[in-house]
Amino acid sequence: MGSLTIGLRIADDLLTWTQADSSRLVSVLRARALMERGNFLRILGDPDGAYRSFSQAGQELESNGPGDPLELARYQELLGTLERDCGNYEAAAELLRKALSKVRRWGDQYSLQRILISAALAYLYNENFEQADELLDESLRIAEPDSLFLRFAAVNKVLSYLHSRQPHKAYQALLRVRRGLGASWLQGFPEDDQMRVVWLEGQILSALRIDDEAIVLLRRAREFFIQANRGYEVCRLSIELALSYVAQGRFDDVHRELGFGLPFLSVQNSLHRYAHSAVLLLQQTLREQGRLREEQIRLVVLRLDSIHRAPLRAQTQSPFADLQL
Repeated sequence: MGSLTIGLRIADDLLTWTQADSSRLVSVLRARALMERGNFLRILGDPDGAYRSFSQAGQELESNGPGDPLELARYQELLGTLERDCGNYEAAAELLRKALSKVRRWGDQYSLQRILISAALAYLYNENFEQADELLDESLRIAEPDSLFLRFAAVNKVLSYLHSRQPHKAYQALLRVRRGLGASWLQGFPEDDQMRVVWLEGQILSALRIDDEAIVLLRRAREFFIQANRGYEVCRLSIELALSYVAQGRFDDVHRELGFGLPFLSVQNSLHRYAHSAVLLLQQTLREQGRLREEQIRLVVLRLDSIHRAPLRAQTQSPFADLQL
């Protein structure tokens, strides 16, 4: 978080230094500073502050800006990302679509690839899988692709197949990526993202009922997140390990795995609290019914996924209150 707070302070300082200057050039700088300030606030978990910054940036662009389409595209890209994190997927997709149309015409290949991937996620989260796939395919065909973006696009393509309930296609796509980029293709990722790909493969194998291999991969990913002190991920992986054991009828192992992640959670973190509630619900169901069904755990996992995708969406009640297990 240190670099984020430094970036936020730089943006605030720039706005303070330029508040008395109304020239068009300075207005462009102020609009960009307000956009980046809003983006920092989004990442730091302050949606209200982020929306205020974007509103001010929009006013600067409308009243004093030079009408640069790429500045407007950047505004739409960042505001679209905020809308996505708030769970407003249709609004996010529309903003990112507008940004894409400008960048396709006037932008560079790097920006185009970045926005294609961001827009594809908005469509994926809104379960518009066909549109998400089209954008990801376009990002994979960029003439001069950024190698890291290329890897993210490929992984998101696999993710799209999995979330559209096509695990066989997801596994085939993952194998194609490995063949195309080589056995060491994950070395192009930060270590955190490498482990998320391992996790993704474990999820695919679990969906394909190749449970013993899935368990090995999920345990490997969990060990990494234990060492990284990432309690939410540890708990989520423990729930998914429990799912693999349910498929094998190993309910003692299910009981052990459900409780495994709880000590790693913090009551100060809202995402951790939701994971804690999810585990308690599953444990209660296991006690009352003496067993769990796969679809019961999958319902809870889907609800946790929904929360994780939109971390800034306000939760007016317990996200599991309406689940009937």
